[in-house]
Amino acid sequence: MRRPIDKGVIYVAYGDAAINQVRIARQHLGRVHPYWKVAYLSDKRIKCRRGIPPAMWVAHKDTGGGVRDVKLQMDLVSPFEYTAYFDADTRVRYPLDAGWEMLRDGWDMLIAPTRGQYKMLLGHIDSLGNAPGEAQTTIDEVGGRPFLALQGGAMWFHKSERIHRFFEVWREEWQRWQGQDQAALMRALHRYPIKLWLLS
Repeated sequence: MRRPIDKGVIYVAYGDAAINQVRIARQHLGRVHPYWKVAYLSDKRIKCRRGIPPAMWVAHKDTGGGVRDVKLQMDLVSPFEYTAYFDADTRVRYPLDAGWEMLRDGWDMLIAPTRGQYKMLLGHIDSLGNAPGEAQTTIDEVGGRPFLALQGGAMWFHKSERIHRFFEVWREEWQRWQGQDQAALMRALHRYPIKLWLLS
């Protein structure tokens, strides 16, 4: 029998809209996994809805980079050894226990491919306020098309030297444009490959 592991779900919430989304997300998670530990990073406490157990508050000042800036520090700020990070608007509707077992089997990270892979690869990157050219630069640096774009709205990882180094590289790549994190994720994986399980 495997030993118990220190595991939990973490959210990031800055601003009233994100805080409200986290409240809703916790309701959904609690229906499926009522006993999972939950933490959230925010600059203020979140008042739980009635019937929802209180979550662990990780006080973290908004540094101006918003959720993405904090997401890329998740290996440093998560209170758990095994972490599932979900965007505030993620709604859990089915059991996800298998994610922990995949990490225990040796996978560094679990993450999902982006929907609409072939419509417009990274097409949203340059249009969302980033410095022009990040999308094409990313495609060029990872070796051109085709490649599989990933999204970081839901990801699982466990703390290790490889994961800490990967997040370090991801932060370095994000600093080049400081906008969306998706293209930086692809460049980081190209620079420092890890053992990645693709969720569907």
